[in-house]
Amino acid sequence: MPRQVHLTACQTVTITTVVDNSADALLPSTPHLRRWPLADCPLLAEPGLALHVQASAQGRTYQLLLDAGATRQALPYNLPRLGLDARQLDALILSHGHPDHVAAVLDLLGLANHPLPVVVHPAAFRAPGGEQDGAASSLDRRSWELAGAQLVESAEPLLVGPALISGSIPRQAEPGGTPLATSWPEPVPDEQALVFKLASKGLVVITGCGHAGLLNILRHAQELTGVQRIYAVVGGFHLGRAPAQLVDHTIAALKALRPEVLLPAHCTGSEALERLMAALPGQCLRNSVGSALTLGAAPG
Repeated sequence: MPRQVHLTACQTVTITTVVDNSADALLPSTPHLRRWPLADCPLLAEPGLALHVQASAQGRTYQLLLDAGATRQALPYNLPRLGLDARQLDALILSHGHPDHVAAVLDLLGLANHPLPVVVHPAAFRAPGGEQDGAASSLDRRSWELAGAQLVESAEPLLVGPALISGSIPRQAEPGGTPLATSWPEPVPDEQALVFKLASKGLVVITGCGHAGLLNILRHAQELTGVQRIYAVVGGFHLGRAPAQLVDHTIAALKALRPEVLLPAHCTGSEALERLMAALPGQCLRNSVGSALTLGAAPG
């Protein structure tokens, strides 16, 4: 059991999708999920992820970016069109070192135009495609630092304001003895998630890909914080092409957890998404580039 971390409660958490696999300007808004207007400038989609998170706690607003997309085009194009200013970022958090999550780090550092903390698991630089892999890589420690990155390498849980970066995520056996995410599809030891505590609501858990197993990530968040209520889960669930048994088990476990909001993205997979939406109607929403999910505020 990891040592528990005290999380400052947030009054609001707003998650804006800067980069994701699809951009659908025809999706309807909901009281908490504002869609990018059809009449506004079109946004770019790509098979990667970048999520802007704005959290208000104790009279201060924090701005973080989780991941940096799959190419050097979508993130720098979409960010200013969404009215988001990289110069206001408090930190860039990298969920793991895969190319579809780190490609535009240098571009973001250029837009930030100030020394920016970049939180990354140290194993990211040892992963396939990382610096020590010997292949062309978007993970270039020296280039990042020359561009203004203040690298924070930690495998342990870490706080950035009211945000908790999970550090290494334990893989645990699920009922029936099936060790989820130890062989499907790969271990990815550098994966970490972003966790907030929403006042009087529960945990908001934001994932990059979910390589560690979504349920393992949620369990780790509960153990780290001592908060059992999972209020919202946003990001990649890594159920695309997953075995049917894993999808079934994940859906059953999510139904038992009864989150208020699910916003699957990126690598969740179209079949798994449709099944999640059918199993959790009203709770599970379809994501799109430009969508802004506001949690904690009264619906407007």
